Amino acid sequence: CYLISRRWTIFANQVQSKVESPAHAGDFFVDIMEAIHVQDLMDSVRKVKTISKDMSFDAFKTFFCEHHQHHFPMVDHQNRLVRICSINDVRGEFFGTDDHDNLRMESFGTAEIITTSPADDLNSVLHKFTIKNLDSLPVVADRKAALRRHRARLSANAKSSVADARQPTMVAVAQAS
Repeated sequence: CYLISRRWTIFANQVQSKVESPAHAGDFFVDIMEAIHVQDLMDSVRKVKTISKDMSFDAFKTFFCEHHQHHFPMVDHQNRLVRICSINDVRGEFFGTDDHDNLRMESFGTAEIITTSPADDLNSVLHKFTIKNLDSLPVVADRKAALRRHRARLSANAKSSVADARQPTMVAVAQAS
């Protein structure tokens, strides 16, 4: 019965294959996005300079003029990513008349950082971009790879701390096109 009725369908506009079907259009896109990882694109990911969370605002103004970036990952004394701010977070202070002597960069931006790692696939990165309508994500070192590197350093240098490897270190910022 199936062989006889193969050319008839209950659908008025049945397409020949899934590739042509609008209902399955996203399936192939997701498959492709899951096959590509951030590490495959690291050459095109914009490298950024980090700033210390303790940096004064006056020092930041000089830093800002010397570097062409819109997002500023902040690290602590152990080079762990602790905050991130954008130019939009500091714009009001640039033109304000307030005294900036005691103002530190840790008072700007957010500590709720959405990150990605070189091991993440592009589908998960795209999902992260949409969580808070972001246009950039910090790419941080893969924690497992960092732990392997840390263990290698431990064997070479007993003074290192295990906590250092458990925190991500800033690598770059990926931007949505």
